Amino acid sequence: MYLIFTYLFLSLHPKPPYADNSDDEQMILISGKVENAAFKSDRLILTISDARKIVKSGAESYKYYKKNNEGHNILVYSDETKRPKIGARIVIRGKKKLFEEATNPGQMDMARYYRNRGTDYMLNNAVIENESREYDVIRELLQCLKEKVLSVFNRSLNADDAGILQAMTLGDKNGLSDDIKGLYQRSGISHSLVVSGLHISLIGMGLYRLLIYLGINEALSGGAGITVMLLYTVMTGSSLSALRAFVMFSLGILSRLIGRTYDILSAIAFSSIILLIANPYYIYDPAFLLSFGAVTGVAVTEPALALSLNSDNNLISAFRVSLAINLTTLPVMAYFFFQIPVYSLVLNLAVIPLVGVLLVLALIAGFLGCVIYPVAVLLSVPIHIILFLIERGCLVCQSLPFGSIVVGRPAWIRIILYYLILSLFLVLVQKIRDGWKNVAVTAGVVVLLPAVICFRIPLKAEITMIDVGQGLCVYIKNTNGHSCLFDCGSTDKKEIARYTVIPFLRSQGTSSLDYVFISHTDSDHYSGIKEMYEMDESESIRIKNLIMPDIGSKDAEYLELIEIAGKSGSKITYISQGQHIKDGDLTFKCLNPGKNEIFEDKNTGSTVLEFEYKGYRGLLTGDVQYEGELRAAGGLSGRYDYLQVAHHGSKNSSDPAFLKKAQPVVAMISCGRNNSYSHPHREALDRLKTCSQRIYITSRVGAIRVFTDGRKTILKKYINDLVNV
Repeated sequence: MYLIFTYLFLSLHPKPPYADNSDDEQMILISGKVENAAFKSDRLILTISDARKIVKSGAESYKYYKKNNEGHNILVYSDETKRPKIGARIVIRGKKKLFEEATNPGQMDMARYYRNRGTDYMLNNAVIENESREYDVIRELLQCLKEKVLSVFNRSLNADDAGILQAMTLGDKNGLSDDIKGLYQRSGISHSLVVSGLHISLIGMGLYRLLIYLGINEALSGGAGITVMLLYTVMTGSSLSALRAFVMFSLGILSRLIGRTYDILSAIAFSSIILLIANPYYIYDPAFLLSFGAVTGVAVTEPALALSLNSDNNLISAFRVSLAINLTTLPVMAYFFFQIPVYSLVLNLAVIPLVGVLLVLALIAGFLGCVIYPVAVLLSVPIHIILFLIERGCLVCQSLPFGSIVVGRPAWIRIILYYLILSLFLVLVQKIRDGWKNVAVTAGVVVLLPAVICFRIPLKAEITMIDVGQGLCVYIKNTNGHSCLFDCGSTDKKEIARYTVIPFLRSQGTSSLDYVFISHTDSDHYSGIKEMYEMDESESIRIKNLIMPDIGSKDAEYLELIEIAGKSGSKITYISQGQHIKDGDLTFKCLNPGKNEIFEDKNTGSTVLEFEYKGYRGLLTGDVQYEGELRAAGGLSGRYDYLQVAHHGSKNSSDPAFLKKAQPVVAMISCGRNNSYSHPHREALDRLKTCSQRIYITSRVGAIRVFTDGRKTILKKYINDLVNV
């Protein structure tokens, strides 16, 4: 009930407001309290609370003023080699930078992620100008202990092993490589990289039982266990999963001390209420949802499965728990990560016991190694063996057919239907209580529930201009499930494929591209495709067919792309004026360039495609200009529903003669915010307005999506258009 009221409350306030949106990209002076400190790649990263801007009003004096931002946090990145003490108040100068907001489906919304956790913005290139003498003695001691353990791991283990143990035991993911993080996530074992209930069971409950065994009374033993776990939770960064586990552990100990029965559902509800009172926006956080979803699966779904899979066999019991957790959290996994690890059920049966052993060895090596370093060196061998076995298991599962299934982001109606069916199953098996009937119902539900999330029937074709900043990427999906891209590149966004285009594709349920058209080999049009080819196969999107312009002037970039595409297994096709490619109801016709033509200017030879789906017609023009537009104009007929405006709205493109023949209903411009070229140019916009009054620009509205069945068309902007064209 509390969760329902929380959702209703947040529906009126879907986004926690920024405390301070001003001064972006400006040097500012900040006073704040140091809450956390870590080093990553020799850079100091600080979390500062109670951040207040400072106005300097004289040679020595500072005037503090607060708007709405007291109590909020900021992130600070500095090249300082010495960190300030935890709890100290510092004065720091740096360049303010707002977190990037998502402008495409599937893209990580950094602004919302940090905003939900009360963090407003970051300071880059920061310099500490002053530090108070007062600090938090206990937290500083915990930080020093944490840094000593980190040092032990880094000295005794290789970089990958040390990074995993730092995340697993200390909640510090700064040493964790993207490859390992991605591998664990795709394999469905990323839970092993966070401080959670397993740590509480091993450390807190282990200490409590040890003290009881030594003859210490329950009150002192319980108090010691709770105190140690509180200190450990604080030292490891107080993650949501750790806080949830700590509250539930404390309730378990307290219930023993007062002679009451520990009820896991009550403990789950109480701990969720405590966290949501502290910050209601945690309810949007995947860590919160997965942590509470997992324990709810153990508490609610597992007992229902036990009616069908009832056995004292430890392996079957472990499988039942793993299945319960997976069934309960599957929609959350699909919603936030867009894919389902098929073999995680089996993999976790081996990984969870190994992680338990690994955690014990890591805690002994890390903490005892601070005093007796040879212990850490000695234990580094079994630690490496266990991590190697886990990694091999992940790689084997990923190499198997359907290692992970890309399902896309499920609609809310699917998620609601999923949990309604799961709830019905929980009620039904309690009423049936017949062994074979329960087995049949369970088997049916295990098949049906994933189908609710995975099964899709596309009823409309989709054309999406993805916001890639200063570049171009157009995604087209046919109703037969086939997908293609027209260009993919950017000059102002790094790793555009990894962080923007691939997440978008996966959010749409796309695991491979049937066709990729490259208009020309300027970086802002093909760099993302090159990046996909160079990525690890398990992280990338498979490209079946690469379509290149059939020109005579092939530069080094053109030849390099052909070479890496061939090595990756893509079929390479060359296209020129007059040629067609048909895919079901979707047809592409090339209007430019002419076969084997040689161009001094790449843009002139840019591929121009006319596409048609059941009468809906559009034009993809790349960066075409000058003679290329005139040649393409000769092949135009009738009015077009869709136009990708050439060359990001440059004044040298969108020739009046071309526009007069195209007469586009809507015109789409892809360009970056505040780009150095000042795209789109006013001259191009004025020419476009003579033939189309519906002009959309990705820098202002984000991704622009069109859905059509050939008769009716729906256009959606990802964000609101705040600026008139």
